[in-house]
Amino acid sequence: MKIRNKLLVGMLPLVCIVFVSLVYITYKTTHDALEREIHARSTSLLDYYVAELDSKLKDMETLAQGLKVSLESMNVVTEDDVKKLIQNFLNTKEDAYGSTVSFQPSSLDAGKDLVGPYYHRVGDKLVYTDLAQPSYNYPKWDWYKIPIETGKPLWSEPYIDLGGGNITMITYSLPFYKDDKPWGVATVDIALSKFTKIIDDIGLNKNGYAFLLRKSGVLLSLRSEGWKLKTTIFEIAKEYHSEELEKLGNKMIIGGTGFTYLKNPLDYEPSWIAFGPIPSTGWSLAIVLPEKN
Repeated sequence: MKIRNKLLVGMLPLVCIVFVSLVYITYKTTHDALEREIHARSTSLLDYYVAELDSKLKDMETLAQGLKVSLESMNVVTEDDVKKLIQNFLNTKEDAYGSTVSFQPSSLDAGKDLVGPYYHRVGDKLVYTDLAQPSYNYPKWDWYKIPIETGKPLWSEPYIDLGGGNITMITYSLPFYKDDKPWGVATVDIALSKFTKIIDDIGLNKNGYAFLLRKSGVLLSLRSEGWKLKTTIFEIAKEYHSEELEKLGNKMIIGGTGFTYLKNPLDYEPSWIAFGPIPSTGWSLAIVLPEKN
């Protein structure tokens, strides 16, 4: 009996090691399988919504491109022609909130310094606003100034268009030309609320969500009422002392694609995050799935 007891006592550590090893292997196998499932699901969701957002953004770009081509192909253009053109184009895209064709000073009508007709939606109607009013002074706005200076199209930061559309919006601006010289800027606006609703409606489990990031790091969908317009992911990372979130932001703004695991700074829950760029703009979409779900 003594020998038997000694053998049992001697084998006990080995049995414990085997038991712990089996528990670990079972846990690791289950965890890895779960991670693969979450990876596959979140990546699939990401690909779907990246394609949907990209399509809507390209629609707005196509609308502005149509305005540009139409203007540059017309031999004679009057302000009334421009107004009709804007209305006709807006009627083809319900997602477009508003649009203007704004001209360089004294380039359309010799009797008028500025010409900037603007139409935006109010219910099911298109409402006219004259952006040439001194109180608005459209040449000072980035949506006009930057494309004229650079000769390149521009997606704006979110802004409140006081005196124009009078809502928070993002604007796509495209310069157009006459005799190889800048003639003005054609724009298409999207109401930020409508755009972020697409993101908020992404089908995720309870507590899961998505967010969209500009290349500047500015969030186009806000998860906290305390965050102000133009809040960046880096400001949030600093507020919550999250180096992991800062690293994620750095990967997203350069157009990276990935799948990562970090503690969500908003509720301190471990979460899986899949992220990737939207081709037309270089903005980045992230799908967040809390581990507890």
